[in-house]
Amino acid sequence: MLTIKRFYLHNRLRNYNYCLVDEHNQALIIDPTDADLSIRFCLEHNLTPTQIWITHEDLDHYLGANQTSQHFNIPIHCPFKMTSLFHQATGYKQGDFLEFNEFRFNIKHVPGHTPLHHVFLEQDQRWLICGDIVFNYGMGKVRQDQYSTMFDAILWLKNIKDDCVFLNAHDYDLDNLFFAKTLQPNNIELEQLSNNIKQLAEIDRPLTTIGQQKQFNPFFNTAHSAIIAAVSQQSLPSNSELDVFTSLRKWRDTF
Repeated sequence: MLTIKRFYLHNRLRNYNYCLVDEHNQALIIDPTDADLSIRFCLEHNLTPTQIWITHEDLDHYLGANQTSQHFNIPIHCPFKMTSLFHQATGYKQGDFLEFNEFRFNIKHVPGHTPLHHVFLEQDQRWLICGDIVFNYGMGKVRQDQYSTMFDAILWLKNIKDDCVFLNAHDYDLDNLFFAKTLQPNNIELEQLSNNIKQLAEIDRPLTTIGQQKQFNPFFNTAHSAIIAAVSQQSLPSNSELDVFTSLRKWRDTF
């Protein structure tokens, strides 16, 4: 079994960093932002890192990779076009898989947030390492007008098992819930969820599942009548689910 360990960086981008740890305290490091913090975290928790995985080319997801890799003398796995950034790197592509001990993760290319963005889905759909594609109750920004590509990524996510836990790369929980409540102001469950999250420090805010996103994340619910109505009231396009998705993301960008 894997244990998910994470720490919160208290930086401008509100990053979470993660290690996946097996029963022998061997660790897989995901998207290290700050090398000193990553190294200290592993040492304080008696972890033995064996590899680093990089999801995409945003600097806050790989800035600490080289130093961390050199400190522990471990390889970095990253998209092929990123291998020149690292001193000890192996490239991957769509359809490949990565293994951490007995655990296998399938790799899917999901461009839209960035051209090289990939996610890692454990073969039994127990865990999803998702980078910046989906956050708790929200999603990553769309770049280069790749709205249809990002919409396809959300449709793919919706087909994952409900109990799949995903690793949320940033703490945008309250901002995302505030936006979701704006779309559905009469949703009592959203209000209760927001109040519960407010009581928790960033490091204590729970990991969520794909099923919870299907329930509460507006970007997973572009066919919901209340969300379509909210988009229409803003005089934004809403003739199709892609229209609603695009309108929601553009609205969220300026919210």
